[in-house]
Amino acid sequence: MRLSAWLQERFGFTHSEIVVILFLSLTFCAGNAVKLYRETWGSSPTVPQFDYSDADSEFVARSRSLLASPPLSSRPSTGAKPRLPSMGIDLNSASVDQLMLLPGIGRSTAEKIVAYRSEHGPFSDPRKLMNVKGIGSKKFEKIKPFIRTDER
Repeated sequence: MRLSAWLQERFGFTHSEIVVILFLSLTFCAGNAVKLYRETWGSSPTVPQFDYSDADSEFVARSRSLLASPPLSSRPSTGAKPRLPSMGIDLNSASVDQLMLLPGIGRSTAEKIVAYRSEHGPFSDPRKLMNVKGIGSKKFEKIKPFIRTDER
């Protein structure tokens, strides 16, 4: 009986699954053969040993400089939008133009926020912003670090 027919009959594998199983088995066996060869006869002396310490130290230095740099909201803007104020935007006093500085907030949504504020009064909690049509939990999570509600 052929191996593939036996696997199909015994385990219900499809032809594609059998091909994958055989490939993985052969790869495993080849890896073990290479490992056995290296353990038995040792590694070849012509194989160069690489020193990655320079690349690692450069990576660490670049990572530290990125962590030490100011957050994106306070970096100089290269796009058309001005940057956000460092203290965030107060939902209770911001104009439509100021609200449009928030990520993902366009003119229409900013106008809805101002209309909601006019109709329902000041925001007592930033989460109440999700009551505005067009602002769901995903958009709120995106803008949450940039908003505040100052009590009057």
